[in-house]
Amino acid sequence: MKKINYKQGFTLIELLVVIAIIGILSTIVLGSLSTARSQGEDAAIKSTLNNMRAQAELYYVSNTTTPNTYGPAATQCDVTTPSAHIFNSPTPGLSILINDLKSKLGLTTVTSDTDSTLRCQNTSTAWVIVAKLKTGTNQYACVDSSGVAKTISFAASAAMSNTNFLQTRMTCN
Repeated sequence: MKKINYKQGFTLIELLVVIAIIGILSTIVLGSLSTARSQGEDAAIKSTLNNMRAQAELYYVSNTTTPNTYGPAATQCDVTTPSAHIFNSPTPGLSILINDLKSKLGLTTVTSDTDSTLRCQNTSTAWVIVAKLKTGTNQYACVDSSGVAKTISFAASAAMSNTNFLQTRMTCN
């Protein structure tokens, strides 16, 4: 009679341990991918804001309605209402970028003066745009007409209103 060798293969305990280790590692990897995705979305938002700075300067030098200005004062990133302000100029550069930014932020419209996700403000001599980032609770990307582009932190309810942040400062500093 032939003896059967049961020493080939893996035991059930060994297989369960390997499956548990693979599960733990996959959880770690998926968590890292989520963070990387959010950081990529933040980079896209910041890139769009930097492109807006270049478009704003093009608007400044090519504005024929009121030369060498950023147009009449505006308090919204509203590109749907025809106007001559910098964020809704007949030159479509900034309008296209604002629509792109709105889609990256998951917004359909930005017409409220108290919107806490995307804010635009300008006078005839200065402008500032602030957009909420995907990472961080109170992290915002800010770009202004003085050339500053940086991430700032503040409570949305207090700082994103016209009277508290944009109208008084008109800068990211």
